[in-house]
Amino acid sequence: MSGQQRAVTGPVVTAPKNHKPPSKASSKVPVTSKLAQPSKARSAFTHFCKATRAAVKSSLPEGDRKDKGMVNSLLLHTFEKLDDAELRKWQEIEKKDEERYNEDVKDWNEKKRALSANSEGESAASTQQQFLPMAMSTAGPLAPLDEATLKKMKVAELKEEARKRSLKVGGKKPDLLARLYEFFNITPTPPTPKRPSSSSLQTPSPNKKPKSPSKSPARPPANVLQISPSLLSSVSPSSPWIDLCIPPSELRCSVTLTTGQSFNWYSIPPPSPPSSPTSAWGNLKGSLFLGVILSHCILISETPTTTLARLLTPPPPNFSLKTFLHNYFQTEVSLSKLYVTWSCSLHFSEGLAKRLKGVRVLRQDPWETLVSFLASSNNAIPRIFKLSETIRREAGELLVELPGGRKIFSYPSLDKLGAVSIERYRELGFGYRDKFYRGTVDILSKEDGLVNNLNAQSYKKVTPRAWSILRKFFPFAVESPTLHPSVVASSESSESTPSTPSAPSAPFTPFTVDEIKAALEILPGVGGKVAECVALFSCDCPDLVPADTHVLKMALRMDPELSQMKPGLKQNKMASDVIRKEFPGGYAGWAHSVLFVAELPSFKTEVEVDVTAALKIEGEEKEVQNKDKSDPTS
Repeated sequence: MSGQQRAVTGPVVTAPKNHKPPSKASSKVPVTSKLAQPSKARSAFTHFCKATRAAVKSSLPEGDRKDKGMVNSLLLHTFEKLDDAELRKWQEIEKKDEERYNEDVKDWNEKKRALSANSEGESAASTQQQFLPMAMSTAGPLAPLDEATLKKMKVAELKEEARKRSLKVGGKKPDLLARLYEFFNITPTPPTPKRPSSSSLQTPSPNKKPKSPSKSPARPPANVLQISPSLLSSVSPSSPWIDLCIPPSELRCSVTLTTGQSFNWYSIPPPSPPSSPTSAWGNLKGSLFLGVILSHCILISETPTTTLARLLTPPPPNFSLKTFLHNYFQTEVSLSKLYVTWSCSLHFSEGLAKRLKGVRVLRQDPWETLVSFLASSNNAIPRIFKLSETIRREAGELLVELPGGRKIFSYPSLDKLGAVSIERYRELGFGYRDKFYRGTVDILSKEDGLVNNLNAQSYKKVTPRAWSILRKFFPFAVESPTLHPSVVASSESSESTPSTPSAPSAPFTPFTVDEIKAALEILPGVGGKVAECVALFSCDCPDLVPADTHVLKMALRMDPELSQMKPGLKQNKMASDVIRKEFPGGYAGWAHSVLFVAELPSFKTEVEVDVTAALKIEGEEKEVQNKDKSDPTS
């Protein structure tokens, strides 16, 4: 409705509902602003992306095509590898676009001057019509105000507008706005965008199709492979299924492979979707898993009575998949006996043991474990898996291509990881963790890596024994790094001291858990928790309990007095000691893994027994029983 059609029939001119009269600022906009601004010149890389984005997306698996970061990284990677001829072609396109932009700017300036000269009279007349009610405000009726104008006013201005209209001027700004909204018949905009607006409540047009209420299917997690299990039979068809002969009480892959200790296993959902959605944290519905261990791609099937495995890559000479996986799953440890031992604890309920049986700690390759956990700082399991998969795709070797085009890569070697630049890590989404990878590679691959990547205090702590520990778990590391002069002098003096019959030279002693942790913490990005995770999952340290917030919560349930300590490293260490005391026998790290899985988001909803309630009820019952035994008078 225009200004000429508004009838001034009452004491106040009221704007129609859902109508916003032009503000004062809009009347000052010159007519020349109606001219479309010339589109800016684009760079050669922008033209390249626009021309090739569709082709790059089609080359990716369907699940990754919506990942903008991955698509942009591939575009940049492809652009950087263009030869000189191709690069010149895109640079010529950029040059022509700049010439086009300069010509458009000239034309736009000429039209702007012409319109400015011919529109002064028309603009004045338009302004007079637009503000006809406001011009009449001095004669009687006041101009209406819209919601946006009222919100911009200060409290003093709102009080003045209320006074002019004989409204109450007391109260704060929300009270004044409410009175003026009611006076002008304004329906305020809802504060949250989720609430439906007034326009969405209107009757829909008969020609417009209503939107479907059903939501588009959620994108599956990164560790879920959307592939039919029947199609996998075409991959290495000559490789047979092998029965590992491991009963369910000793191994359940659904609670072991994708629950936070390894990040190289994909879960393959059944053909018909399960009743509960797939989860990046693992779930009890999983039965088929595809994973990467060293240079092997392995398919594992969990059955109600045993576990089957099949090799999807060519086997090396004299290779036994069954022996290889028994070592990987540490089947020499009797898990059922450990469950019986742990059931003596108030915090290991029978319901928990029944529903989460077969949770094992894997014996992984130390290098693969380190590469994964370097990305674990301030990250959750799904994000760590995504970064682990990204670095495998970037620098690993292609092991197998699945039906549908999905490619499975191995973990990169030290040399291949060293070829990735810091800029490339940032492009891949690693953020500040790029320095962790570069520093670790330099230390393990260069003789001067220690002095170039460590501060003076950390550099002095690297002893020959600490380096021999790193060499044990990472045998490809340099043999003789440049140690600190004080460390070298100390080791030389100890070697030059002759041994006497009364003081024979001490024999070699095995590495302690503390020594292994200290050696791992030499590497950049490896703090206490990462070192404990790598040691527990790959260095045969089963009694280690990685200290973090999850461990602290568990320990507080076992020893509430722990909350009186000041938060920090000492409290975390005490929390680990509490769990080791609660589960003696040298396998506290395994017991902690079961409790950790029980608290993951997907298992909290899928486990039929409420673990927290079961722990509390059973703990109270055992406390009462113990009290009855100790107090014969009760």
